[in-house]
Amino acid sequence: TESGILAGRLAKARAQFAADRPAAEQLAGAGEAPRAAGLDSLEHAAWTTLCSLLLNLDEALMKR
Repeated sequence: TESGILAGRLAKARAQFAADRPAAEQLAGAGEAPRAAGLDSLEHAAWTTLCSLLLNLDEALMKR
């Protein structure tokens, strides 16, 4: 169930960034390290969004 939800969210992010390529370029270009030349900015942005979603879940945070 959870993997289906994540796959759906990744597909939605891909569609959103396909409709707004400049936003994908901006997100993919963020950070200190340069992006690999062969890496598609749309895929990079979509996966970045998905990873951000996962890392912001309560399960990924350690609370004291």
